[in-house]
Amino acid sequence: MPEQKVRIGFVGVGNMGQCAHLKNYANLDICQVVAIAEIREPLRRKVAARYGIPNTYPTHEEMLQNEALDGIVAAQPFGRYGILVPELLKAGVPVFTEKPLAASIEAGEKIVDAMRTSGTWHMVGYHKRSDLATMYAKTEIECLKASGELGKMTPPLEWDAPAPDMNDELRNQYNGFVNYYIHQINLMRYLLGEPYTVTYADPSGVLLAGQSENGIACTIEMSPYSTTIDWQESALVCFERGYIKIELPAPLASNRPGRVEILRDPGEADHFRTLWQSQGTVEFIRLDPSDQRNLGEIASHPAEIKRLACLSVPVTLECLQRFTGLEEATFQGSYGSSVSEGPIQEHIQQAGITVYNHPTEGFWGQTVAEYGLALTLCGLRRIPQLHRAILSSLVPWDYEAPNSMGRPGGRGHQFGDDSNFTSGTIAGKRVRIVGAGNISSRYASFVNMLGADVAVWDPYASEPCFHRAGSRKEWHLSELVKDAEIFAPMVPLLESTRGIVTAEHINALPKGCLVVLATRARICDMEAVRRRVLTDELSLAADVWDVEPLPLDDPLLGRHNVVHTPHNAGRTIDANRAWAEKLVVQFKPQ
Repeated sequence: MPEQKVRIGFVGVGNMGQCAHLKNYANLDICQVVAIAEIREPLRRKVAARYGIPNTYPTHEEMLQNEALDGIVAAQPFGRYGILVPELLKAGVPVFTEKPLAASIEAGEKIVDAMRTSGTWHMVGYHKRSDLATMYAKTEIECLKASGELGKMTPPLEWDAPAPDMNDELRNQYNGFVNYYIHQINLMRYLLGEPYTVTYADPSGVLLAGQSENGIACTIEMSPYSTTIDWQESALVCFERGYIKIELPAPLASNRPGRVEILRDPGEADHFRTLWQSQGTVEFIRLDPSDQRNLGEIASHPAEIKRLACLSVPVTLECLQRFTGLEEATFQGSYGSSVSEGPIQEHIQQAGITVYNHPTEGFWGQTVAEYGLALTLCGLRRIPQLHRAILSSLVPWDYEAPNSMGRPGGRGHQFGDDSNFTSGTIAGKRVRIVGAGNISSRYASFVNMLGADVAVWDPYASEPCFHRAGSRKEWHLSELVKDAEIFAPMVPLLESTRGIVTAEHINALPKGCLVVLATRARICDMEAVRRRVLTDELSLAADVWDVEPLPLDDPLLGRHNVVHTPHNAGRTIDANRAWAEKLVVQFKPQ
């Protein structure tokens, strides 16, 4: 405890003066409230007795004339600050006031001028900035903005014309608004880290929208509902791949900090960071693909970095040469550069840098194969079509045969399949697969386990690839397609595989065959596939297409014999995490 306490004087000890300020200053060991100025004599006397304040005055002028103060707290209605604060600043000691700074721009400028003349400072009490939750969230926001780990902050709104000048009625409404909501106005400024302009204010007084000077959209929703149960106030700062949410306590709650919730996209980027932090010191750099800065423009102390992990960061020979102490690295998705060939690769070898890289496809195999199985089941059982149908009709619920009498070749009781195409169970079906690789071999093992007759064509695969998947090898693609009830071409799209399934192969598929596309559409002659699907000769269950995204007027969309999804078989949280884990484990533990 200091030998000499800070001497504080209060100007105004009304409701907020006592509840929000005086009771706290009176309990601090480092300061002493030595005087109060309060025009209401009974209140002045009772407050002084309650808090043991030795000196009281009816006006601030008298207090300033008689007291040697180190600081002044003036909790007043904000409309008085334009006159009061400049007079207090003449004492040459710091002044603390309630929010906001002033009731007008002119009054605010007068206060700022007086502060500059006095040589001291004026603190405005936006206490929500000092909540532990807000302080923690602010630190995290700045880190995320700097690292780009969760992408950019949310995009801007359109600009609307500014509001006209206020009349008397609007001025009264404005005063009420400022008194209650200036904390939220200021908190948004604090969390953004930059000024913003109001672009829209709803006449209901519930919604305010703004745009920061760097184009970040921001909104305030003011009391859309009320509750007697608890205080509900929150702030949400959004990024492209996550958010930070702050839940704040009631304004006069004592010793109750807020709460912070952080959502990070659980994909490979964040998982990379978490794993490497636990394993040892690794410099982690990630850019949005639209950011064209190279590695040398981002790293501030390249010579000090020993272990480096980059995501979507262009790498050049010149910038890599600056990393003189680099020992281990991974360069994933380094658009605009290649570290596996040419001068960069030569430098890596000469410098003795160990580089760990692997394709993501190796860790999407399971998720794509499972998705292929799901497409197959949906195509066989018409699951998406039935899901859509029962949203608008009860007819799909009635599976009674016509006149309650089944007929040969007709539909029986609760028979929901389409007998014009391969339907029913996977068990017993002739499943014919192109490829015996990472995805296709998994898919083959799935349908084999369910009882299908599985044959695979892959001229480059060894015998164990077929044996482990429970399939038999077919030596000729032209033979594979002849008896297919389910046809699943599942190879990566390379120059050597583009169009490997020709129109002749597609035309040879038996009528009613279900075609499953889960890897790349262009390995097939898609003109032939489209023609046969549109003439009801084949059914199709596809996640990949010849044109992506599919135009909304594409004739394949919504057909009774087509199951369609938007190319999302590979990207799952589990697959991304597996990719990160397999890559990180290659680094030597530190």
